[in-house]
Amino acid sequence: MINHSPLVRLWDMLEIYAREFLTLGQLMQHMQFVPDEPDGPVPPDEQTFIVDLVSSLSKTCTSLGMRVSAGLMARRQADYEKSAPAPRKIQTDFKYFSECLREEFDQRWLLYLSGESAELYRHGPRPFGDMVAERFPLAAYDIREACKCLALERHTATVYHLMRVAEKGLEALAGKLGVPFELEQWHVVIEGIESKVKDLKGLPRGPEKLEKQQVYSEAATDLRHFKDAWRNHATHGRGQYDEEDAKKVMTHVKSFMQHLAEHLPE
Repeated sequence: MINHSPLVRLWDMLEIYAREFLTLGQLMQHMQFVPDEPDGPVPPDEQTFIVDLVSSLSKTCTSLGMRVSAGLMARRQADYEKSAPAPRKIQTDFKYFSECLREEFDQRWLLYLSGESAELYRHGPRPFGDMVAERFPLAAYDIREACKCLALERHTATVYHLMRVAEKGLEALAGKLGVPFELEQWHVVIEGIESKVKDLKGLPRGPEKLEKQQVYSEAATDLRHFKDAWRNHATHGRGQYDEEDAKKVMTHVKSFMQHLAEHLPE
């Protein structure tokens, strides 16, 4: 049974698909040895051989997802079972089979991913680590999509998904500081966060104050950088990003989310 997952290892492809294609090729070779008889129907033993051959071709095409060829051969198999065909009929049918198979092969494309890209595409459910996954479960979808887009060289889409991830961090930070978030623009929320950070100066001196100021200030600075450097351009369709850009954003957003997951109070 062929694995129809969107991504398989090269070895799996060679081991599974190559076996099917080899079988198909061998069966196609048998087509070259159609009995050369007079115009009458082929003898019963040759009829059985032809029926079995077409049946095998139909099954192999089905397993490869070549539905048109499989259906055509299944219909011819039924015809051959009802009455023995003449050699010329078989030759004509097999020529058409070959053309149909070639047409379906031409419509199939394979996408190859290198080891690093395949690892990105196949990344498990927690590519940003356990802490981020546990603190920000709603970001999981966009984190996975960002990894897949980077693997597939869809760099602008990578940045778009990463900005959605960063927005989950912005929402969490705003909620922790009591800053309204719903329906607000990023710059409004960030200004609200920065205002709250300034208010922390009124807290009594001590390690807790220093830690909060550092965590919130760094997060606000990162978010403003995200907004000005990438988010505005990606969201409003003004930016196009290359691989270097996408990897840079991935590194920054991953670090930002990990920082929040580790230091943002529960």
